[in-house]
Amino acid sequence: MKGIYGLLVALALGVAGMLVNWFYLDQRARHADTVHYVGVKTGVVVNQGDLFRESDLEKILVPKSHEGSLRDFAVLWDNLPTVFAVPATRRFRGPELVLQSDLVSPPEKGRELDIDERLMPVPVDSRTFVAGLYKSRDLVYFMVPRSGLAAEPGAAPEAQTESIGPFEIWSVGDRMASVSVARSANQPISQQNVLQIVVKVDDKGNYEPKAQKLANLLVGVGVRNMIVIRAPTEKPKTNP
Repeated sequence: MKGIYGLLVALALGVAGMLVNWFYLDQRARHADTVHYVGVKTGVVVNQGDLFRESDLEKILVPKSHEGSLRDFAVLWDNLPTVFAVPATRRFRGPELVLQSDLVSPPEKGRELDIDERLMPVPVDSRTFVAGLYKSRDLVYFMVPRSGLAAEPGAAPEAQTESIGPFEIWSVGDRMASVSVARSANQPISQQNVLQIVVKVDDKGNYEPKAQKLANLLVGVGVRNMIVIRAPTEKPKTNP
């Protein structure tokens, strides 16, 4: 009988060991088949404009079989340093994933004007001006009828218009950043049909010739006959 009991005990221990081994291998397989994403911990609140702290975040394990296209939108744990690079662009209340769209740089502030610079508002025609394609520091020309007069029938195209500029955009309405950045930061967007451009003045307060010419033409021509043309943004020169 003792031999039978010993055999049964050995068999039970063998089954238990096999189950433990299976459980261990199963857990390893589960972790090997998961993808780690950045998430805000349960109960943690990160307000818009605050910087993320490491203690605010945790790994969110997602099985590969259920991942789908999530990696196109969420932030992988391997990219955790990018989360600390920018302030929160919205309010977070955990638990929730941090999305790639949440890591857009916050709207930039307008640069300080030099002592010889002024802001000049220029209304534009919303029928031809696509505001979403422009932002602060872009350079633009304004194409207007030559000398502010209506084009003569049959005149050559090059004789009908002239370009004035370039001018630096300081803001598009009340927006300085791109539309995507402004929206991600919940920044209100309005008055997109008015450009604030930077113009120069001399020590007597007189506007530079191109700014004065543009102002005179706006009074005489109006915005319906004016076209905004974007110019390449000047890049800083580098020494060879």
